[in-house]
Amino acid sequence: MNDDADVASWRERLEAAEARAERAEARAEAAEARLAELTEQVAVLSRMLFGQSSEKSRPGAGSAADVPGGDGGRAGTGSGTAKPGRGQQRGGRGHGRRDYSHLETEEVVHDVAGGLRCCADCGREFTFLGSETSDQIDWRVKLVRIVYRRLRYQRRCDCAGARTVTAPPVPNPVGKGLFTAGFLARLLYHKYVLGMPVHRICRLLAAEGLQLSEGTLTGAMQQLAALLEPLRTAIVARNAAAVHVHADETTWRVYERPDGKDGFKWWLWVFLAEDTVVFTMDPTRSASVLDTHFGIDRGEQKLAGGRRLVLSTDFYVAYQSLARVEGVDPLWCWAHYSDVVVMPTRWREPLVGRGTRAGLVGIIAGFTGLRGMPGVGRVAGSGRGWWMEVWCGRVLAVSVPGRLSLATSDIPTVRMPMFLAGCGG
Repeated sequence: MNDDADVASWRERLEAAEARAERAEARAEAAEARLAELTEQVAVLSRMLFGQSSEKSRPGAGSAADVPGGDGGRAGTGSGTAKPGRGQQRGGRGHGRRDYSHLETEEVVHDVAGGLRCCADCGREFTFLGSETSDQIDWRVKLVRIVYRRLRYQRRCDCAGARTVTAPPVPNPVGKGLFTAGFLARLLYHKYVLGMPVHRICRLLAAEGLQLSEGTLTGAMQQLAALLEPLRTAIVARNAAAVHVHADETTWRVYERPDGKDGFKWWLWVFLAEDTVVFTMDPTRSASVLDTHFGIDRGEQKLAGGRRLVLSTDFYVAYQSLARVEGVDPLWCWAHYSDVVVMPTRWREPLVGRGTRAGLVGIIAGFTGLRGMPGVGRVAGSGRGWWMEVWCGRVLAVSVPGRLSLATSDIPTVRMPMFLAGCGG
């Protein structure tokens, strides 16, 4: 009797162990499937973030899986094709010799010594045949001290009028200034066009024999600020009135403590239009800087004069707030998509297609907002030529030239906290 009970007990234990083993195997299979799915997502996101380029391969080089109809070969990566060297390639069409005839020309004649222009035996002179011409470019930097002598004259008669007359002073951009207009123009060019710091400009002048302190040059540029204010105002006005503007901001250290500002952290804003660029320094990162620059009245929530503005920015909340302003069409920069993108694998394959590179990967679906991004907007792939139209949190259409074109009816309807899309390098 005891033997039967022991057999039954061990049989129950065996069945329970088998059941636990089956459940463990099921969990292991599910974990492996989940791991494979996550690995695939990480690989896709890594390609989207870092692209195909590296220190050993050129950006843009792809394989057969990347380029439709490719043969899988790539120069320098095992296909047997040698990597081309730098510079002008042998057999390639050159650009020809450059023409420098527009430069100021100075002619220097080199003659044969008198004793060599005649026969050493009979002394008879040689016949002149012409000349051989060659060019060289000389780089001359010349600092000149100009002394202005204003002539004076005294009256020699007893008639009425001033007793003496003096030649008028020479025009000078800065009253009683040491530097000419040409010097100040070159100073601004070296500082703001070539990007040279003041101490390096001082060293450059010292090499030519002019010793100046940094404070002298800084003071000269400060005096020019008032003269350039009308030009600055005109540039800002033209930039603010542009139809399409790129905007961005970054931190900027200002070691000055104006009233009401704690610390040294300021913000440098940039507004880039077709023909103007405006830099604005402000203690804050608030949307008030945008309102001031574009003349936006937050009370009326619209642009003045009924005009329209296409604003290319990242997803910073100050730019998102402009989407509520009538007349502002935000064009979100796709380079910042990694902050807001989610990649569900199950929707990638239907949109990518088979055997082609992921020009657009992911799901284009209804969504509740890009971190609260409201209103109307267009998400564009920088330099890719593709775009996505968004209206109040709903994707209306997406277009990739030569690859994909979807309307609202073609896009799967899925409620997600964020939208999903990406452009693979």
